[in-house]
Amino acid sequence: MARVSLFQEKWAEAKQYSNKVISEGPYALEGDFLNIWNVNNHNGVESILEAQSSSVQDKSLGSMLPTLSGARGEDKKYFPSNDAADVLDGWGWCMPTSDLENAYLSENDVVRRRSTITKWGEAAYGDEVLNPTHKFSLNDNKSGRICRKYYIPIATRRALDKKDGHLPLNIPLIRLAEMYLTRAEASYHVGGDALADINIIRARVKLDPKTGLAGPTLLKQIYKERRLELAFEGLRLYDIRREKDPNTGKPVIEGLMGPNGTFVQYNLNSTDPYETTNLRESQDKGINFNPAKNLLWPIPQLEIDLSGGLITQNPGY
Repeated sequence: MARVSLFQEKWAEAKQYSNKVISEGPYALEGDFLNIWNVNNHNGVESILEAQSSSVQDKSLGSMLPTLSGARGEDKKYFPSNDAADVLDGWGWCMPTSDLENAYLSENDVVRRRSTITKWGEAAYGDEVLNPTHKFSLNDNKSGRICRKYYIPIATRRALDKKDGHLPLNIPLIRLAEMYLTRAEASYHVGGDALADINIIRARVKLDPKTGLAGPTLLKQIYKERRLELAFEGLRLYDIRREKDPNTGKPVIEGLMGPNGTFVQYNLNSTDPYETTNLRESQDKGINFNPAKNLLWPIPQLEIDLSGGLITQNPGY
């Protein structure tokens, strides 16, 4: 209800429900941010709801996300052991961008950056001994980066005879940190100490508290904390659709996409050595975004016909 209320801009309800979870629920923030995605910490103290998994070898009960987002083109020669048991070789989908990495760097956010992104050749955070230079095929990776949150440690890989469909990593769907960020955003609109909530989240990852923020600057910081905290947890696209730029009142996505969008322009002018050399994917994704049309999907013609004319097509289709 806290999440639904936030997305419906029912600020008082969003604050009420998120506060109820924080104050009455049996949850606590993990002391170590990385431990949220630990294969040995299923349903940890921060988890409110997570998709379950199992490595039982005679049934396919594992999570697919580590395969989907895993590094494509892993090879045993890249690992100190030179052992094929250490190789997972994922599909390389949904890779982190340099733009996201820069957002972490702008806050000197080392813990969340390394827990979210592993750049080609860097040690896998928390698995530095067995994977000190995580390498994969750069020809099959647009950004030279992979998502660390869904990474399977080498020791777990070695313990599995079957990997595909058997990876034991639960996927958090709702966790306590989101409730703090929901309460912060709701407090911005209806009153309350929004700074205190985002500083609780920042303290967990050893960042200094923010002070003296108010107005549009505070709201933008709340948006940024959501991005840094919840990256690759399924909310970013929906957030930029619903969030309003406090300076223009328009959805945040309008400032990011389209021919003059900051994200599109960033990619077109990027100097990142990985993203600018692998051009099998275009650099101008999102350039054709039109807010008069693309904030809505088209309505299927069949549904329009079945309504007997009561339903009309969305603009632009």
